[in-house]
Formats: sequence, C-alpha cells, structure tokens
Amino acid sequence: MTTVGLTLLTLFLAGLFATPAFAGKSWSDQYFSEDKGVVIIGNDDKFATVYGIGLTDKRKLWQARVAKSRNVSVTMDENVAYLVASEDMGFEDNVVAHDIASNKKAWSRKIKNFTRKSKVFTDENVIYFAAEVPYRTVTKFKVFAINKADGKDAWEPFSVTGRVNDMVEDEGGNFVLVAETFERNQEGRNDKAVKLLKIDRATGKTAWDRKLEGSLPYPVSVKSDRIFYLARMKTGDTSNDALIVVDAKTGADLWRHELEPGTAAFSEPEFVDGGVLLLTNRGDLSFVADNGEGQESRVQWELKTGETPVASPKLMGGKMVFLTSSVADKAIQTKVWSVDVKTGQKLWDYLIAGIPELPVANSEKAIVLAIPESVMVKTEKGGEKKEYTLRIAAINPEDGKELWSAKEAGRSEKPLLIKDDKVYAFIYGKKAEENKETPIHWLHAFDLEKGSKLWSAEDESSINTSLYFTSQGIAYGTGDGFVSAVSITDGKRMFKVFTGTENEMDSGIAEKDGLLGFATQNGNYFIIDSHGKVQKRMLLKPLFAMHKLPIFVSCLLLSSVVSWFIYQSRKGKDMFIRRIAGLSAIDEAVGRSTEMGKPVLYITGLADVDEIQTLASLSILGHIAQKTAEYDTPLIVPCCRSVVMGTAQEVVKEAYLKVGRPDTFRRENIHYLTDDQFGYVAGVDGIMIREKPAANFYMGKFYAESLILAETGHSTGAIQIAGTAEASQLPFFVAACDYTLIGEELLAASAYLSNDPLQIGSLKGQDMAKAIILVTILLGCLMATFGYDWVKLLFTTS
Repeated sequence: MTTVGLTLLTLFLAGLFATPAFAGKSWSDQYFSEDKGVVIIGNDDKFATVYGIGLTDKRKLWQARVAKSRNVSVTMDENVAYLVASEDMGFEDNVVAHDIASNKKAWSRKIKNFTRKSKVFTDENVIYFAAEVPYRTVTKFKVFAINKADGKDAWEPFSVTGRVNDMVEDEGGNFVLVAETFERNQEGRNDKAVKLLKIDRATGKTAWDRKLEGSLPYPVSVKSDRIFYLARMKTGDTSNDALIVVDAKTGADLWRHELEPGTAAFSEPEFVDGGVLLLTNRGDLSFVADNGEGQESRVQWELKTGETPVASPKLMGGKMVFLTSSVADKAIQTKVWSVDVKTGQKLWDYLIAGIPELPVANSEKAIVLAIPESVMVKTEKGGEKKEYTLRIAAINPEDGKELWSAKEAGRSEKPLLIKDDKVYAFIYGKKAEENKETPIHWLHAFDLEKGSKLWSAEDESSINTSLYFTSQGIAYGTGDGFVSAVSITDGKRMFKVFTGTENEMDSGIAEKDGLLGFATQNGNYFIIDSHGKVQKRMLLKPLFAMHKLPIFVSCLLLSSVVSWFIYQSRKGKDMFIRRIAGLSAIDEAVGRSTEMGKPVLYITGLADVDEIQTLASLSILGHIAQKTAEYDTPLIVPCCRSVVMGTAQEVVKEAYLKVGRPDTFRRENIHYLTDDQFGYVAGVDGIMIREKPAANFYMGKFYAESLILAETGHSTGAIQIAGTAEASQLPFFVAACDYTLIGEELLAASAYLSNDPLQIGSLKGQDMAKAIILVTILLGCLMATFGYDWVKLLFTTS
C-alpha cells in the first residue's frame, strides 16, 4: 500500500478508537460535602462515569464507572458511593459500590437485561429498587434488596409477571407497588390488569395484593395509613373517574367517590386537613372528606365554575388558586379563582383578556402573571407589522386586587421566576441598531411588592439554563456557549466565560469558597472564580474509548486481510475469480458489431460522478473503448450529466491512445443529451432507432427508464449487456437483456477485466472479510439462541 493509503488507514482506525465528544449527551449533578466533592454523572457511548470533584482542591477526587443508561442514581454513605443504573447496556456492571477513600470499586454486580422503573430507596444496610427483567418472551418485574456490605441479595428478589409503573414507601417503611400484570382468562388469553402490591421491607414477601379498577391517569399517593388513587373507568362510549381510598395495612377499600359520568379529574388530587380537593375537566372544584368508611357521599362542598381549567391548582395557605378559560364576544378570556378550602366560598376572581404564560409564578406576597399582547402598527414603507408586548401583572393573594402592572416589549421566553422578593422575566425581542433590528434576549428584575423595574441585563443569545443564585450574583448559560453572571443588586455583568461552540453548560452550578463549578456538554468541567477567571478546566472523559476496542481490533483485522491478499497478488500468486458471463461476453458483443459494420452504444446511467456505480461504469467503458479502437468500431456514448460526459471523453481518449489508434477517436460521439430523465431516454431511443447499434451496454445507476431502454434495444435486435446495483431495476434488465451484472458484479468488473494485482487483491481480501463477518453473525445468532449475548455486546457501539 502507498504511504498516503497507510496514513489514511491509520487516521481512520485512530478515529474509531478515539473518545467521542459528549455533545448531546445528558449530564446530571448532585452536591455533597466538600470531602466527597461535587458528583457529576456523564453519559458516554457505552458507560456512565461518575466523578467526585473537589472545588477548592481543583481536581478529581474519585471516579467510578457504571453501565450506560438514561439515568444513574447515586446515594452516598460516609465513604462509599452506591451507583444504580437505570438500564443494562454494555459490559459494565449496573449496580456498583465505589470506595471514595481508596478510589477503588468495593463491589459490583450485573443484573442482566434489567430496566430500573422506580426511584432507589436506601437505609443503613440495604438498597431497594424495582426493575423490569425480560425473560424470553415474558416481561417480569422484580423488587431487589441488595446489601450495601457485599452486594448480595438481602432477600430473594420478589418477582411478578408484568410491568412496574411506580414504587412508593408507606409510613411503616414498607413498599407499595403499582404494576400492570397479566392474568389468564377463560378463553386462554392474557388480560391486562393494574394491581397494587405491598412488599414487606424486611422479608420481601407480599403482605397483600389487589386488582385496581380501570386505568390510572395519575400516580398513586400514600398518606399516613391510606393509599389514594384515581381510577378512570370506561362504560361504553363514556368514561368517568373515581377517587378510591385503600387501607395501607390490609389492602381493603375504605371508601370511594365517583365523579359524574363523562367527568374526569383535571389534575392530581390536592390533600388538605380532613380530605381531598378535586378539580374536574368541567371546572368543578369539590372537597371530599376523608372520615370513616363506606360508600356514602363525602362531598362537603362543591363550586361549579362552568369554565374550562387551564392550569393545575395551587394551595396557598387556606386558599386554592386555579385558572379557567372561557369565550366572551368571540374572544378568549382567563379567570383566576381563589376559593376557601374549608367552606368552598369564592374569595375573589381576577379576569384577564387572553391566556397567560404557564406556569404562573406565585408566592405568599403575590401571584404574578405574564400576559402576552400584540398590536398591528404601521411601518415606514406603509405596510403593517405585529408588535409584541408582555404585560406582567401581580395580584394580591388576599383580595385579588392588582398590586402593579408593567409592560415590556417582546415575547416571553421562559416562565416567570420569583426569588427573594424579586420577579425575574425572560423576554425575547428585537433591538433597533443602525436602521436594522437585531434579536436580543433580556433578563428583567422587578420588585415583587412595588413592581418597579430594578435592572435589566441583555444577551445576544437565549438563556437556555435555569438561573443559579450564588453568593455573588446570578449565573446562567446561553445557547452560544457562554456562561455569564450578573449582579443581583444592579444587573451589571460580572463575567462572561466562553466554554466552546456548541458546548453549552449542561449541569447545575456548585459554589464553594468563592469558586463556581459546572459541566459542559462536551465533557469538560470548569472551575472559575467570582471574576470569571478559569481556575481549572478538566476533561471528564478518558483519552481512549476503551469500549470501542473490539471495533478497532476488527477493523485492524479486516484491513490486514485485505493488505495480505494485495501483497500475495503483487508477488504473482494466481487468484481465482469466478467467471462473470456478462463481462466474458464483451468481446463477443464488440466483435459482433464489427462484423455487422454497426456501432456500439454505451450508457453510463443517470447518476453523476459522485455515484460509485457511475465510477464502476466508467472503468468498464475504458475496457470496451480499447476493444472498439482495436476493431475500428464506432463507439457512441450519450451522457445524462455534463461532468460524466467530460470524464467519459477523457477515458475513451486514453483507451484509444493505449492501443495506438488516437486518430480514430471521435470526441463528438461522446456527447451530452439532457439532465431530464425521460428526455434523455427519448434521445437514446432515437439513437437506437436511427443508428441501429449491434451491441448495447447499460452500466450504472438506473431508475424507471431501465425497461424502456432495454425494450427499445431488444426491438432493434442488438445484443444487450446490463449491470446495476439497483435491486428494483434488476428484474427488467434480466428480462430484456442477454446478460446482466447483478449488484457487486458491476463493482468488481474493473478488477475482473484489468487483472491488476492491486484490484484483484483488494477484491479477494474484501470477499474474505465478508466471509469472516458472516461467520461472526452466525456465531452471534447461535450464542444468542442459547442465551449468551457477549457476541452482541462485543460489537455494540451505541
């Protein structure tokens, strides 16, 4: 192989083995005391690495690996970090205990094919979680209890056929599971049922289980010794919800409250002293008492608004605040309601034109709404354009009166935020500069009680993270790869740090002793001071992606096989290539044309030179041109692409030079027709009818025109040889042509015709590589049949 070829191969293999960027991968973060560091979880292609970073030390304190998954749960004891992945992907173990002091793995275990479906619960000695574990064609869910000391099961995993939806803890520390299970009916079919199961924390045994009615639109809630759930039941074409309460100790029903037919709960129930508040999709708010047992009505009061709710209700002290919408005079309006939870009496309402941005910001001092408005204005050129404004209104939660209102140009970009008696508004708009409007993003701060604007900060790019409040100011990340901070008091820029293009901040911000730490999407961790000076930048990924080692070795092996065959071919070793009838008939076809005194017609297909089939076709054209030059037979090559025409002219000219007949070369016989598909076909058909060539060659990429060309050529009595890798066109060529090159036969034609050692060696090496890949696939299928998936995992890259 040439030096250039070896260099390109080396770079290609190094690229396979190099660590991929983390761009687009997810990060999460959890903060612990400084001796354990800031814990950052980065998801790479094959594994998740958990890093403990010391801010003041400005270094990595420890790191641990766990199987790649969409989520990793991290819990910490004094000296050990327990990692539980949410899936089983790759070779890494998915439950890991990492000793922080020694930075070594204490123990780990792999639960095959599991998908964690619950949060992780821990106590002093045991880790608990629920997961789905497919077994052959059946999905089972299991509850695991794993000893922190050695990673072994504290009790035999509890197993049920079905899918786990949720796992919650009751007041006694036992677990309540919500699961979809399958039960065999009288007809022998599996019926899906939703079940509640209570698992004893100490033994893993089932205390009780019961089938639930209908489906669950909202999660199950455990309050004291009661379990509350909303069941959605369908009867014919109508459905309605029922609030059902279960005794957590026995699993028996205590009481139920059914809504009217066709009525559904709009949001999750809100729990208050003595009962439950329910808001329906019809805008009815009711208080359902929780006292005693039985089926009697428990509704203490009910408020019918007659309007459609638009946002989940909020409990504010002894009041319930919620929003509804209605139509008046063909315009949508929104009403804010405040209701006394004890009596159901409406305390006040506040009417708004339009619908505010959701969710609404609220605090004990004010309910703040962001209301979008627009108006048509005249432009300087006499036209009209829409101008957007955002009205920010604060309402007194005690009496519903407006405390203040402010208008800002632009549109809301993110929900309002209330923090430390300030309202923060994110607004997108345009700023006039030198007779043009430039997009701009503002962060406005308002006084919560008075409504006065305290300050404004602007940025050229959108704020795409949350606001992080530090002791010095407010930090946030922007979409152009910067992390900025502004002063809480006056909004002045404190610093702006560039983290890299498409390398936005993708974690929270940790603070310690005036230092700030955050992760970015490409796997870097920055530690900066309060002035924005980068104190430390750490790459949170290994130098080499070791999980891609099997792919690296495979590429090296296959490349070595090809190189060996090229070496053997150049040494003169005879390499067998099976006979391809269509290529062997080329001499016969050209000879026939010579005997009949008729030309040869060659079609290179309809694709341009960037198509591999066109390149293969041009290679075959060179061989045929040599034959026509030797026999002094006219060669006609009508082209569909201008670049192909120029290339074909040079190929044919070179062929004529090789055989010493440059004087017989006719450039005008290699000409351009049109790029239009069927216009080109009509032109070629005309040439066939007028010139009546004795041999037609169709080599390259063809579409719907293949049969038209082949049928016309057949009608003139020409011998026809076709070749294409387009599977959809092969049947037409096979039916209408004398010989057809199928698929890779077209691509191998150059080596077949030229007997060039380099090409023949490459062809034999690729065939051997295909044989190795085929054997590997068969081995993988056989191993997977018997439950061994290591071959599959060996070649899994994502």
